[in-house]
Amino acid sequence: MKKNPRQALLLPLLTVRGVTFLAVGLIFPLLGVALDLPFNAVVTLCSLWLVLALVLFGSEWLKLSRTVQALKVRLTLPGRLPALKAINAEVQVESRVSSDATELMLRFAPVTGVRFVQPQLNFMLQRRGTLVSQPLQIRPIMRGSVEIVNFDVRARLRRGHLTVQTALRLEPGVRTVVTPASDGNDRRIRRSAIKYISGNRLFHYNAGEGREFDSLKYYSPGEDLRRVDWKRSARSDALLVRLYRPESHQRVMIAIDCSRRMSTRVGERLYLDYAADAAAHLVQTAYRCSDQVGLLAFDHRRLCFRPCAQGAAHAGKLLEELTSIQPGDFEADYQIVAQCAAALRRRTMLVLITSVSNSAAVESLCASLTRLKKKHLPLVLAIADRDLIALNSEPARSIEEAFIISAANQQITGLRTRLNGLARQGIECAYGDALELESLLERRYFQLKLGGRL
Repeated sequence: MKKNPRQALLLPLLTVRGVTFLAVGLIFPLLGVALDLPFNAVVTLCSLWLVLALVLFGSEWLKLSRTVQALKVRLTLPGRLPALKAINAEVQVESRVSSDATELMLRFAPVTGVRFVQPQLNFMLQRRGTLVSQPLQIRPIMRGSVEIVNFDVRARLRRGHLTVQTALRLEPGVRTVVTPASDGNDRRIRRSAIKYISGNRLFHYNAGEGREFDSLKYYSPGEDLRRVDWKRSARSDALLVRLYRPESHQRVMIAIDCSRRMSTRVGERLYLDYAADAAAHLVQTAYRCSDQVGLLAFDHRRLCFRPCAQGAAHAGKLLEELTSIQPGDFEADYQIVAQCAAALRRRTMLVLITSVSNSAAVESLCASLTRLKKKHLPLVLAIADRDLIALNSEPARSIEEAFIISAANQQITGLRTRLNGLARQGIECAYGDALELESLLERRYFQLKLGGRL
């Protein structure tokens, strides 16, 4: 049976005025001793003062209790919130009983994955039916479903002697979904595509510039000199630039590792949160470049799979999947990626976002992806281990620390060597910090399209 939230314990606390009022009561015994009053007179004075204190505090407690129990609090939030972006929500407080001027302080209870930038809000209720509102700044941290229910209330009269504190619940609770922290800025994505694909000049194709020759045009200042056709320019009186037919409808499959290694924290977020941010940004970028994009999430088994497709509706479904995936408790099985890629008929850029902390993981990657390079274009985006890098950069203060730092340095060197070995075998690799995943993945995506690798 659920407890009624309005019957929560009302804890009375004394204000400075209330403490001063109680301290005045100590004067009566001292006054009786100083004036040599009879004991019965001193007891009578103390009793009268005690009755006055009980009446005063009791009346205030009843008023505040009625006010707090009749509060109506509303919190207005959008249905979807992008992670790492501060949002201004609205908190409304309505008084449904007649009372004196009451000062309220609201503090929302901590919620996993959400940070209240301004956790404490102050309100002033004047009379019955008063509706006051204030903005509440919220900064979502982690993806997934979030419910805000509990909050603490402190109330006191404007010149009161008591403060009443209790915990209440929003009825009903406020639910929202925190999506990956991809800004989805179409203009920025378009500028990035123009920068990487057409060499900082205005190019009228949103898709990748292809390898099939289309036509020639006269050179304009600022254009990329690599596109100048020197042989034909030598036969004419001006520089001529080659134009190519745009390539579109290329295929990109994003595979995200959801194993236990992706539950490593960087600050308040997980590796998987940063991986989902980078994947969401790549989904939107590929959609704007008219490419087909799909998604695979896995640990020791396949968690979700969306085949490559186009369209805004399909991109929205991929973002929903990226919002819901969570890290598991098992090691990653990269054979799942190889099996899914083997079923793809057309050549596809296979983007694998994972965390490799030892050489064994790189060997497992190599065994799974080597046979895919003939048909597809594998791209491994490995998240660097920040603890190892931090150990490697610290000075040794003792022999034991020197051994630890040497082991960290050896492990980092081994990882980089094996990743470079993957690159020599035709598997594209990128090794970077979790905070740099989004920009690193976008840069490699456009570089591969520009180089005609896909």
